[in-house]
Amino acid sequence: MTGTASRLGRWQIQGLTPGDYWLAVGLAEDHVWQKQKVSLILGSRAVNVQVPLIPVRGRLTWRGSPLAAALDFNNERGSASFHSDSEGQFQGFLPDEGPWQIGVSGSRELQFNLNLQGPVRVAKGAPFASLDIRIPDTALPLEVVDERGRSLPRSTVNALGRIRNQAVTDEFGNLTLVGLNSGPQCLLAARGDPYRLSERTPIILREGVQPPPVRLVVPDKLGISGRILPRLGFASGAQVLAWPTLSRAEIPAELLGTSEDGWFGLTLPPGTRKASFVVLPPGSALRILDADVARVRVLEIHVDTPGGTLVLDLPEQDLKDPKDGKKALDLDPCDPRASRLDALTMPRLLRRWADLQGTPQTPGRLVVPNVEPGPYTLCATDKSPVLLHGAPPEGDPRCVGGLLEAAGELALKLPGLTPMSKERP
Repeated sequence: MTGTASRLGRWQIQGLTPGDYWLAVGLAEDHVWQKQKVSLILGSRAVNVQVPLIPVRGRLTWRGSPLAAALDFNNERGSASFHSDSEGQFQGFLPDEGPWQIGVSGSRELQFNLNLQGPVRVAKGAPFASLDIRIPDTALPLEVVDERGRSLPRSTVNALGRIRNQAVTDEFGNLTLVGLNSGPQCLLAARGDPYRLSERTPIILREGVQPPPVRLVVPDKLGISGRILPRLGFASGAQVLAWPTLSRAEIPAELLGTSEDGWFGLTLPPGTRKASFVVLPPGSALRILDADVARVRVLEIHVDTPGGTLVLDLPEQDLKDPKDGKKALDLDPCDPRASRLDALTMPRLLRRWADLQGTPQTPGRLVVPNVEPGPYTLCATDKSPVLLHGAPPEGDPRCVGGLLEAAGELALKLPGLTPMSKERP
């Protein structure tokens, strides 16, 4: 819902139900000068919004010459857009000093959207902030190929790190990345699914020096398809995850949505014989299962309506997103540990399902509603707790289990014992 304030800076809207809303104030959709969360209750008073605008005048240059382009400033508090002219000059207003992520686009010279980062500072006594944006003079040619050396056109290439950039190769699988920060960088090529990824490749960039072309190899994968078949209702919008059964603790963080007829397609690493699946079907119970994919390329997964409630006692850190922590930001993006930030663990997957069901949670206790009845096992591992469908291994003190009945409740407490395996640093 949008509207325009009066000359006195007043605006109102009627008919909203009580609850929490985001209020954004700005010149237009791409100029959000102030963004804040407001709670509406019966009899709410007027909301006062302070907009301390900072006048900005700047210049955009690349390789010593002015650059005409679009500049998009964004952070968690607001946004603004500018256009530099043929002399690289731009001006306008920003709601605060940042730091800002600055997107540069619309330039034939760059050929892709470039993300930079920097603060805006107003000198004492100055009427405006002077901002000189100099795009680093770096260039990196690269190609994306498969394991047999064949080019992979239209592949996505990611430059990882605190400032992330993404571009797409041409019809021959080639691309030249320009304007990245000098120093260490980490590259990752992708082909549209969580398993078709190249290795994270470290490179070092220096201004004015073009290194030899880099080749990113995306391995082949095992392709399978399947269909979700509910006993009642429709399967459209169901979400499916699959991963090799032996790597239970970490799951590629991508939920595949089914088509209107319940069909889905995905890939697995070559040689996968048995895969684990989790299905989050609207209107039916969550289902966890293992399936033999060595011979079967089309799977039929049946889901049903009646479900029960799992109550899991888990450490709170297992439910948090590791990307929110400071340690995650400090990791070298080519450090093997950084790749685990892209993995979805079982506790966070179950928390996602619980949130979709609107189930409130308390720290250290995960309530998972509407789960398919049957036996379940909760096991401790070094990486993350794992929930399995089936009875616990006999005599294994690291696992606990029980039977979940339809409309019933099963409580499992994670054993605080030695983990199942040692994780390499």
